[in-house]
Amino acid sequence: MCWAASARLRDQHDYVVVWLETPRQTTATGFCQLLIDQSARIDLTHLARKGATVARPAIEALLRSIGVPLDLSALGRDLPLATRRAALELPLKIAREQKLKVVFCIDELQRAADYADGEGIVGDLIDIYAGQTDVVLLIDGSQERVVDRLLEEPYQVAKLVQRRTLASTIPRDQWRRPLTTRFERAGLSIGPELLEEVLDFGAWRPYDTMTAGRYVALTARKLKLEVVDQQCIAEGLREAREHLDEDD
Repeated sequence: MCWAASARLRDQHDYVVVWLETPRQTTATGFCQLLIDQSARIDLTHLARKGATVARPAIEALLRSIGVPLDLSALGRDLPLATRRAALELPLKIAREQKLKVVFCIDELQRAADYADGEGIVGDLIDIYAGQTDVVLLIDGSQERVVDRLLEEPYQVAKLVQRRTLASTIPRDQWRRPLTTRFERAGLSIGPELLEEVLDFGAWRPYDTMTAGRYVALTARKLKLEVVDQQCIAEGLREAREHLDEDD
């Protein structure tokens, strides 16, 4: 949903999109490095059409001006708090200095709750982005109980965003054609009965169902199949279950 909203803001309303999937890390360093990398790879084609000047050299110059290296590994294991905050401000600085409309989308922010400095990085995001209008901030989370933690003490993400609760499932009949098409795009054919097994596994939940489909497709490629068979389903769903259990 957040990706669809970001795409519409980009394509129909001339926003620049900075998209970041929160990495599974022990500290905020990986998060900040990914944000720097994503900012340096802003959609130049889209910007060129609008006559904007943001490009990798401009981002590098901006980072130098605020004392942040393009590669955070140069700072060693411990990321200075000022550097962390400066990196998190990048989308806001791009919006203000380049006079661009920016949407900053953070996928799976709840993973930051597992960082040793997770409270600090979430606190910085709130300080930087709460109450300002230069950047639209979208946050996506798929594990409800962990997302609930972010809304409460000590994180208090409710100060930053308004929660929009979506249905936890997509109706079964709305899954069949799109999921079959996804397999076809991957060069695979899947029969109706085996497709139902994927849907049963995912219980129509978006993340679980797409995870099941992904691992079934990966298994088919590993087995060099063009048509998904029962062995492929069994192995793929087993690996999908292991992945989901690790996420929990």
